[in-house]
Formats: sequence, structure tokens, C-alpha cells
Amino acid sequence: MRKVYRRKLDVLIQSLRRIPALRLTGESAGLHVVVSVANGMTEQELVKRAQQQGIQVYGLSQYAQLPLLSNTPQIVLGFASLSEHELTEGLQLLIDAWNLHRSS
Repeated sequence: MRKVYRRKLDVLIQSLRRIPALRLTGESAGLHVVVSVANGMTEQELVKRAQQQGIQVYGLSQYAQLPLLSNTPQIVLGFASLSEHELTEGLQLLIDAWNLHRSS
């Protein structure tokens, strides 16, 4: 089972690192990662746009007891229940919803 989750995490990391507006953290945290999204949207806008595409993501601020130090919105992305295909499709939907462009 670990190999399955590791492969999903690898797919997620490789896809996210190609996008200049994203900074990835928490790769070793388990079955989720945190992305900082520098595209001018607020955390609430990012979550709402993802939900409009049928994707459930969470703003990191909802887990914080104190205000976050970063001004860049941080989003929690889980991947455990998704197939690699669903993960790839979902990431493309997020890229479109968040108006992100991959680097070449």
C-alpha cells in the first residue's frame, strides 16, 4: 500500500513543481500536501473555485489556532482516495480554475 501512496505523491509533486505560482510544502506529512498559491486570489476564492469544479480542498487557515504568518494563501490537498488518473484530472481542473500556467 505504501508504494501506491508514494506513486500518487510523486505524481502530485511532479505536477505541482512545474507551476511557478505554487510553492509546495509538507511532502513528508502523510497523505496530503500544502501549496502556497501566488496568483492574487484569496484562500476563500481558491477554495470556492476548486469547489465549483467539484474538487474539495481546504484552506490551511481553518486548521490554525493563530493567524498564519504568510500573506500567500495556503491550500491543503489530499490525495489518498484518488486514483492516479483522478489526481491528474483534478490537478488540471485546479490549474484551470486558479488561472495557473505551467512553465515550459
